[in-house]
Amino acid sequence: PDLAELKELITMLRGNAAKVLQHGRRADSIVRSMLQHARGQGAALVEVKWNDLVDEAVSSEAAAVELAAVKQRLQCGASGSATGP
Repeated sequence: PDLAELKELITMLRGNAAKVLQHGRRADSIVRSMLQHARGQGAALVEVKWNDLVDEAVSSEAAAVELAAVKQRLQCGASGSATGP
């Protein structure tokens, strides 16, 4: 890969690392809720910021599409021809 592709991959990996952290925090919250439920404690209502929730969903999908595009470009570079996903 050339320098531009490497920079693009690094940017993508940084974004993915941020998403892993974000999803890890969300998983932690889910596990805590499950443990709280199992212990018989009442569930507390949590305020949801809809814009943040929608942004997270859109960002996740955009990252998946970007990853697929990068994989496609890498496959093309490795094989010398375009192949389908």
